[in-house]
Amino acid sequence: MFRTYFQLRERCPTCGYRFEREEGFFTGVYLINYSFTAALLFALVMGYTLWATIGGGGPPLAPVIVVGLVIAVVLPVAAYPVAKTVWAAIDLLLRPLEPVEEAEAILYVDAAGPGTVRPVASASSEEVAMAAENEALVRRFYEDLCNDRKNDLAPELFSADHVMHDPQVPTGRGPEGVVAAVSVYQEGLDGHWRIEDLFSAGDKVVVRWTGSGIHVGEINGIPATGRAIKVDAIAIHRVHDGRIAETWEVWDTLGFLQQLGVVPSAG
Repeated sequence: MFRTYFQLRERCPTCGYRFEREEGFFTGVYLINYSFTAALLFALVMGYTLWATIGGGGPPLAPVIVVGLVIAVVLPVAAYPVAKTVWAAIDLLLRPLEPVEEAEAILYVDAAGPGTVRPVASASSEEVAMAAENEALVRRFYEDLCNDRKNDLAPELFSADHVMHDPQVPTGRGPEGVVAAVSVYQEGLDGHWRIEDLFSAGDKVVVRWTGSGIHVGEINGIPATGRAIKVDAIAIHRVHDGRIAETWEVWDTLGFLQQLGVVPSAG
């Protein structure tokens, strides 16, 4: 979990779990450190007080003050890595990884198997070139096919037996299935697919994208509402022989329906 005593790794080298899940995530570490330190200082003071009361005087005060200062100054620093580990474990227990976080973790796990992270510096020139080609291929899907409505490009981008894994959008096999699924949103929304992040690892390309626009036509039985929508999504594309052969995708379907007014918003 740590590169050095105080330097935390960005992700777990075995599973790809991102330790700092959001900005300010480790604020709770200070609470753990403070609570533990305060508890020890309280125990020290109470112990001295009881000893002085019951034992008739107790030990000299100076050593007790020195021990208290050591606890107050040294302990929070020494226990900092432990507190971070405990906080991360508590958070993961109470908040299991979201599907998007699990998908992002795949990016950082070596394609040859778990246990190591593929360093960028170790990639061969062939791997770098292949990654660039795969990323360009996937980028064409979002920018040319989805945004520019060039659906005739689908056979160039997707294999004949392409499989889409999207629990929210049942999709047929091959380029025709992709076009049929995408067309629903191209026609129902005056919208745009925006690539937020795009990375590759081995034969897979991971994309974090945002879909936004105005609901201008029927989508899956929902008539046009004229409402603005914006949803977040993440997709993993497996590339084989220069075409996208398989895709896994999750997106904020609940948020989409809430923004359309079909499902009431929480609270």
